[in-house]
Amino acid sequence: MRAMDKVILETLNSGGWILKLLILMSVGGLACLVYRTFCFLKATRELSSTAQSLAKKVQASPLQMEFLRAELDLFLVRLESGILFLRILASTSPLLGLLGTVLGLLEAFDAVARMGLGEPGVFAGGISKALITTVGGLIVAIPNLLGVQYLERWSDKIGARLEAEVLNQLHKEP
Repeated sequence: MRAMDKVILETLNSGGWILKLLILMSVGGLACLVYRTFCFLKATRELSSTAQSLAKKVQASPLQMEFLRAELDLFLVRLESGILFLRILASTSPLLGLLGTVLGLLEAFDAVARMGLGEPGVFAGGISKALITTVGGLIVAIPNLLGVQYLERWSDKIGARLEAEVLNQLHKEP
């Protein structure tokens, strides 16, 4: 086994079940972010055809503007599905990291209580292990939070462009 592989395995083992859960959350968040990005790209490409079909639906309704608002809201709700999952990952991962830190500190202080301060390496090793989960939690949270912000802004732009195109088509047609 190479030295780097050994270091990675030791880090994973020292982070315990919390670090493993954070890694799983990171993979899930990345998969969701990639999938939602493709959905947003598709929605952007199909904006004109979506606007045309919405304009036809709206024209058939006696309450055009209320119907348009409801249809746009429904479109955006569908488009934004998955963003809540990313938001939950971004907000819970630092808390899980902190939980891992507290559990690691408890373990370190327990070692000091059993062995005394004669072995400072035991305490320092426990602190080091405890902080690994904090780092893991932040590594999961930051990209997911950035992804949420980016997708929400993109959704706002798509919604505004879609509404403008639908209204433009409604005013063009007799």
